[in-house]
Amino acid sequence: MLNPWYSKNMKYFLAFLLLSTSFVLPKVNGAEDQQTYNVALYYSPRCPYSKKVLAYLQQHSLTIPLKNVLGDQEAKDELVKYGGYLIVPCLVVNGNAIYDAQNIIDWLSQNQQYLSK
Repeated sequence: MLNPWYSKNMKYFLAFLLLSTSFVLPKVNGAEDQQTYNVALYYSPRCPYSKKVLAYLQQHSLTIPLKNVLGDQEAKDELVKYGGYLIVPCLVVNGNAIYDAQNIIDWLSQNQQYLSK
């Protein structure tokens, strides 16, 4: 048989977890509530995967800040700070890194309405 003290406290703990996740998750995942995004694409003009993402931006007339890591040490440092790796292309959204050209294109296509044209 369960200890009544334990089960009572467990109910409060579980209720706390359920309520707190609704406040924590939007902060972790980005700006779902505001529907605004702070984005930047870190790329190299020599990288074929970066070229693929840049072509997508051009085809859809999307304008986002671009950071060329090839000759810009500050851009390299920012990329490592946000993503932990010096790998391009990398889309940084509200401080969260998205790697892989197809993942970046998928994110851009799902969030086009919140980006500048």
